[in-house]
Order: sequence, then C-alpha cells, then structure tokens
Amino acid sequence: LNDQSNLSSVHDDLSKRCIHVPRAKYGAVESPREMTQKDVPFYINADRLDTLRYRYRTTKRKLDRDGLAKGIIDLSRISVRDMGIGGLVHRPLPDICPKNSTYWSYGHVPLGIKHYLGSYDSFYF
Repeated sequence: LNDQSNLSSVHDDLSKRCIHVPRAKYGAVESPREMTQKDVPFYINADRLDTLRYRYRTTKRKLDRDGLAKGIIDLSRISVRDMGIGGLVHRPLPDICPKNSTYWSYGHVPLGIKHYLGSYDSFYF
C-alpha cells in the first residue's frame, strides 16, 4: 500500500464480489532456535508452530509478482444465477473473479496468505 498510484485500484478491487488475496511461499529451511524463540512467551512451544519455525521465503519479495493469488468470494453479494461452473482456486467463479488481479504481490493489500512447506515429517505424521 506504499504506492499511492495503486491505492485507488486496491480500494476498487476490495469492493468487488470477488477479491484476490496474494500469497507468499515459505520453504523447508528451518530457522535457527534463537530466531524461533525470539519474542515468543515462555508458555508457547515455538517448535510446534510452522509460522515460527520456517521464516525463510522460497521466493524473493517482488513488487510485480509473488505467485497466483487466491480468489475469495463474498457469498452475500452473489445470487444462485452467479453460481455457474466452478473454476480453480485462483478464480473460483471465472465470471465474477477477474483474471487481471490474480498476480498481485504480497504486501500490496492488507491481507495475505502464507504457504508453509514445512518439514518432511509434517506430511507423514
């Protein structure tokens, strides 16, 4: 939101029936213990939280692209007629979710999704 020229386009997009929420990917490289425990209350086991264990992004922050954003639909603003054949997670209802905003960069809007790859063991527990 630092770029004032994009502020009006962000506001316009957030007022639509379908908005796109950008994402950021975090990899399987575990953060050092001193970083994981930093500013975490003693009663929270930071080793059990992927959001604290894996703080390294798999992609560099870019102003133009950070992967496809996820489409979120305001169901209170659509009718049964709008519920056509579904699309993909990035554009669940293609007629409502515009394709042009699926590449918003993470940090461009006040909401974002973080994808954590995590450890090998987290997939096979």
